[in-house]
Amino acid sequence: MKRLTFRPQIDHRQVSAALRAQPGHWLPVGEYRSTEGANTTARLIRTAYQNPNRARSSYTPAGAYEARVERTEFGARVEARFVGTRRSYLLSVLEVYGRPVTVQLAERLMCGSPWPSAGRNTCRKDLRALAGRGLLTAMDAGDRRIYLPQTIGKDVRP
Repeated sequence: MKRLTFRPQIDHRQVSAALRAQPGHWLPVGEYRSTEGANTTARLIRTAYQNPNRARSSYTPAGAYEARVERTEFGARVEARFVGTRRSYLLSVLEVYGRPVTVQLAERLMCGSPWPSAGRNTCRKDLRALAGRGLLTAMDAGDRRIYLPQTIGKDVRP
């Protein structure tokens, strides 16, 4: 019977830094002997689980990373990708959209995101937070509040 070889421990801080450097690309995290261990690792990445006896998770905030498990000949491989935070995704969508948006429109724009269940209240909080940081401009238009990305009306040419 062939003896299992030692597998080196995975430096999750290094892996998360590589994932942040290449957002949206699937990169290998590591190979595990069992699918159970791989599934656990994938879940810990997705939820940014923090062990109370250890330092903060390398994959914070929760939901910023996606993870998947693929079976291999000798076990299972975990792959992950950095998708960013919900607010950074919303800001990039609004900048591409390029027009003023309401909370209702922001909710519709989030339907195709990694957070499709983001509701109206979540979008409202995200828009207010982005406006509070100075990344969006909030304006009252009649009985509605509209938000404009900072790039509207500015000359963005170098």
